[in-house]
Order: sequence, then C-alpha cells, then structure tokens
Amino acid sequence: MAEIGRQLKAQGLIDVFVSTGLRGGKSAATNLGLTFCTGDLIVVGDIDTSLDRFAIERVIEPFCDPLVGCVSGNIGVRNYRASIIAKFQAIEYLLTISLGRHLSDLLGVVLIASGAFAAFRRDAVIAVGGWDVGPGEDANMTLKLRRGGWKVRFAPEAWALTDVPETVSALFKQRRRWNASFVRVRLVRFNQMLNPFDRNFSLLNALGTLDLIFFQFVLPAMFFVYLISLVVYYASFFWVILIVVNAFYITTTSLIFICAVATAGRYGHISLAPYVIGYALFRAYIMRMATLWTYLDELFVRRSYRDTFVPTRVQNRKP
Repeated sequence: MAEIGRQLKAQGLIDVFVSTGLRGGKSAATNLGLTFCTGDLIVVGDIDTSLDRFAIERVIEPFCDPLVGCVSGNIGVRNYRASIIAKFQAIEYLLTISLGRHLSDLLGVVLIASGAFAAFRRDAVIAVGGWDVGPGEDANMTLKLRRGGWKVRFAPEAWALTDVPETVSALFKQRRRWNASFVRVRLVRFNQMLNPFDRNFSLLNALGTLDLIFFQFVLPAMFFVYLISLVVYYASFFWVILIVVNAFYITTTSLIFICAVATAGRYGHISLAPYVIGYALFRAYIMRMATLWTYLDELFVRRSYRDTFVPTRVQNRKP
C-alpha cells in the first residue's frame, strides 16, 4: 500500500501521501489524514472502495444545507459474482443500504454513514473531536454528529463499490465485529440518546435508535423464542405453520427486493432475483442465530475488547 501511494504521488495523481509504517486502525488513519486536509469537505473511503464517475459530485450536494455535517454514500457489491454468499450480501446491501437508508433519509433518521464511503464537513468533525477508536467508528462518528446538532443525510446517487466476504467463515468474522460494535456503540456508549432528560435529547434520534434495537436485537431474539413456542404448543402443526411463515417472509423480501432494484438504477442487479429465496432463509435462520450469539457474547463476555482488529496500543490510548 505504501509503495502504491508513493507511486501515485510521483505520478502527480495525489498531492499528499502519509505512511507511519505502523498499523493503527481506521480511526487513527482518518484522524491523521484530517490533520493534512485543507478543504471544507472531506471524503473518506476504504482501501477496497471504488467510486462511480459522479460519486463525489453527488455525495457533496446535500452540503448546500449548512446544517449538514455528514453525507453517507450508496454502497454496492463489486464481487457479487464470486460466490452465493457474496450474492446474498449484494441483495442485503440493496435492501438495507440502497433502499433502507433512502427511506431513513426521507424520515430524517440516518443513524450511520458507511465507513466505506462518506463525506464530512471538516468543521463538524473537528467540533465533535474527530474519530473515536473503533470498532464501529462509522456509527460512532454519525451519532456524535447527530448529538452535536448536525444533520446526517444519504445520497442515493453517490455510488461506490466494495468487496464483501466470499465465504461463510469470513462473513461470520466480519459480522461478529459489526454486531459487537452495535452493542458497544448503540447500547453502551450512546444509550443516553434514549434519555429524554439529556440536554442533547432528540426525539428523532431516540426513535431511530429504538427502531435499530427492535429490528437488530429484539426481533432476532423473539424469532427463536417464537420457534420454540411453536414446537411446545403446536407440535403437530409445527411444519405447516413454519412453511406458511417462511412463504410470507420470502414473499415480502421478494417485493422489497423488486423495489430496491427499481430505485438502484444500473446497480440494481435483477440477475440476483433467483437468489432471493436463499437469501431470505439464510438471513432468517443462519444470520439471525449468529447475530444473537454475538450480542449475548458481547454483553456478557465483551470479547471485542480483546479483538486486535484495532491494535491494542491504540485501544488503550487515553484521550
């Protein structure tokens, strides 16, 4: 990476390249980059992010509103042809990011700006103290900005592509980190967003947080409680009820997928349609189980505090 950075600078394609030679994690890197930025707006991306031709032009448009502190770009999956697992994630990104955040933006409750591609107002980032040590630095920064009174928007036409895990084991490893950050950031660090007596309380922030807690924490837990209750009380009709429930879930997921494809334009791959049934069942049973396990593990074991995804020396550094 350092060699490529120096080559780009030598070719005149970038103005500044900085490498410390030490791995510090995403937060440390973006804070270091912030000290070299001179513009009013900052665009942050991951190393595997590639931008659409008009991505930057589109992602900075909402900043015409002086109260906007952050804008999340739209994220598509580049390697969706690599495996069935990658195809499932391509469907997931269409549903949860492309369509889901579009709806959240209309309601004014965008609670996360993707770390893979987002733009920030420099003054807003400095005002809230920069990026905190991860995990979940993207959600953490988004919530800090919202609590600081800044608006967070989503730019559906600002497309970027990223690579996703291609195997089940790689996917579980990624999602364990993501789900652990959900607990640490939303349930622990920013639980005051639900406190109506907090001086920075916002009803929109509270409703958005409750929505996330319900769909990402309560619903997965209730789903398995529901399955157990079916076995206990309706054993003779268990499979009939399960088939009906799954049919309904697959139907609604398919309809949402069609809506997502229609709104995503050329990045809404209709070729993924045959995989929607598999995605719906995989998400309902496998991913929900993995999600619930991670939540319980993080709440009681706090395994993420021993995760070296962010170097220990960075995590232990006090502000």
